[in-house]
Amino acid sequence: MKPPSLQVVLDEPGGAFRCGAAISGRVNVTVHEACAGRKLIVAVAYRGSGSAPTQTLRSARDKDAQQLFTGAWTPGTYSYPFNLSAPEACSYAGTIMTVSWYLRAGVGVRAATSFDVESEDERAIDLAPAELSPADRERHSNSELVRREPAATSPGCLLSAIAMVLVGSVLAWLGLESNAALPGLVAAVVGLALLGVMLRQALINRKIAMTELRIGSVVAWPGAVVPCSLTLQAKVPLEVTSATLTLEGWEHVKKFTGRYRSTGPVNKHMVHVEEKALALPAPTLPAGVPVQLSGNLVIPSSATGTMDFDNELKFLWRAVLRIRIKGSPDWFDVQPITVLPRTGSVG
Repeated sequence: MKPPSLQVVLDEPGGAFRCGAAISGRVNVTVHEACAGRKLIVAVAYRGSGSAPTQTLRSARDKDAQQLFTGAWTPGTYSYPFNLSAPEACSYAGTIMTVSWYLRAGVGVRAATSFDVESEDERAIDLAPAELSPADRERHSNSELVRREPAATSPGCLLSAIAMVLVGSVLAWLGLESNAALPGLVAAVVGLALLGVMLRQALINRKIAMTELRIGSVVAWPGAVVPCSLTLQAKVPLEVTSATLTLEGWEHVKKFTGRYRSTGPVNKHMVHVEEKALALPAPTLPAGVPVQLSGNLVIPSSATGTMDFDNELKFLWRAVLRIRIKGSPDWFDVQPITVLPRTGSVG
């Protein structure tokens, strides 16, 4: 039996759209032989690729789908209009990752839990940033981050880490003869890592009584200026060698399939980094007196919007605030920033 033939026709012949815009057109179906129990769908889909240390990742996913027909056809030609929304993401070609978009129409056998495609057709589309909308400005204005953290000790976590190291070491030693030492070794390594984090935090907590981080908005767009501040109160006089505020943009590729499902190889490429020094009132911060450090994050006018495709291909932005203290580990905070695929400015 010859399956139906499909043709996707866009109302916009060039295939260029703004993210979030309506994509309309029709799917022409030529039925060669009578058939029943068929379903016709059209979907906005992406095709992404990226390089990781030991592999090349290629994936394609439907992001938005619409059912146009279900039932039986007799031989003839049919046309079904569609109207879909472009996703809130753009086409992208970077150093280790690419993302392209297309419309895919498929016809197949209708079933309750599956869809076996008999024939399909697709049309490439290009997605570009959209103009700022009132909803974008509202989201921006409501996304201030304020996080106040008094210094605290965590004896429970510290004891848990020590217990993991001891128990894991014992299990690894007991499992040497039966070649079953791996679980205990993993537990011991995790415990050591946790113990290191706790000891580092304990050293910082000996000197810092309180921190309050404020980020004007964790939702922004290319060209936006985001004010940031850190209020710090020391327990003892602190000799600070530097204080910096950094904006980073990363391409991130990770594959979660097969034997890499839990630890999959990761490849990162820094697309943007801008570090700014924050002015210190004095080289040594006094004890018991709150001191505020302030600066601005400037999102590049050419910035790519934040993207996350099934946690495999991602474009991430983050703000890193770091205080370098003489004789102590650095205090730092990493905060994700969502960059909208938009153009324009706050008016």
